[in-house]
Amino acid sequence: MRTTRIVIALSLALPAWPAAAVSVKTTMANAEVVIPDVPPMQAIEAVQDALSGWIGSAPMSLKPIPDPLPARPGKPGAVRGSLGGTPAEILDCSTAVAEVRRETTGARQQMAYNGDLFQACIYPFAKGAKVWLRAVNIDAADSSITHGLFSGIAKTIRGTPGEWLTRRLNDFIGAMKKKLPVVLVERIEAPGLPVQAPDREAVAALLPPEPVREAMVAPAAAPATAAAPQFSAAASAQPDKTALMIEARKNLTAMGLGYHNQAQFLDAVRRKDALAVKLFLDGGGVDPGAKGADGKNAVELAREAGAAEIVALLEASAAPQASAPSAPAPRLPPGALPAGMFMQPQLTPEQQAQLRQQFIEAVRRQQSQQVQ
Repeated sequence: MRTTRIVIALSLALPAWPAAAVSVKTTMANAEVVIPDVPPMQAIEAVQDALSGWIGSAPMSLKPIPDPLPARPGKPGAVRGSLGGTPAEILDCSTAVAEVRRETTGARQQMAYNGDLFQACIYPFAKGAKVWLRAVNIDAADSSITHGLFSGIAKTIRGTPGEWLTRRLNDFIGAMKKKLPVVLVERIEAPGLPVQAPDREAVAALLPPEPVREAMVAPAAAPATAAAPQFSAAASAQPDKTALMIEARKNLTAMGLGYHNQAQFLDAVRRKDALAVKLFLDGGGVDPGAKGADGKNAVELAREAGAAEIVALLEASAAPQASAPSAPAPRLPPGALPAGMFMQPQLTPEQQAQLRQQFIEAVRRQQSQQVQ
């Protein structure tokens, strides 16, 4: 009877937990894996099995496999999603052939608050399949004694959120390796831990050079020939902006990105991908000054990431264009041409005379059009 009374007394002495909003912190880790020389469905099934728990298979969405397969795999963007009602940045697998997503929800109360999200976007290509993995952990911030106590217990058992997510990613990759002959780890990255890239060179050997690299190389100057150069009054030293825009959009599409996808543009800024950012700006389909779901624009994100090169690109794109109107073309009579204007040593006297005559005719045509 005495024991019963003590228990009752203790139970009555427990305070009621007040209803209050829980401050939550989010941790994210990423991995890139390449599975060479396997059929697409075999790679997709291996990824689903790896992310599945012992209770049942992880949910998967599947699209038709392209035929023929592209030479290079695509790449997901990032969108604002949620984990157990908590906002979280997740992968945008809309361009992937398959997506596997598994969510584990832990406690949702004042004493403890946690949960995990594991996601995979799968892109088959000519020499295998590439898998983009993202792991997200939410945990109550140490905003109170109770939350601090339970967070400390969790860290003792699982380690820091970055260590926990890295172990889980390695577990998934290990499960894939049990089913497939070769699985190459291109990158594993988590907060507070060094980046792992054990098979980066092997992955690079499987992929052809990105088309964008060839497109951005300036064409070699044409060698001088004996033929007389042709003059065009419409010629300009500035690059054709329309052609540049079209080329940038083609290259973004080849990389698995949408030139008008604002979320993918901001994700490129976050991961400090200066090449993709330059293509987005040249493509003209995004607003560099627009803010994302987190209330930050591209410049703010680039500064937070310490990406000075991207900050320079963004500031250059936002610089105001010169508003002063260009001066009209002068009406130069043939006799007013500066002496020696066409006296180029690489041209013969006959070619110099022909070039001068072409210039004079172009000026006359321009004068005639202005009079009309």
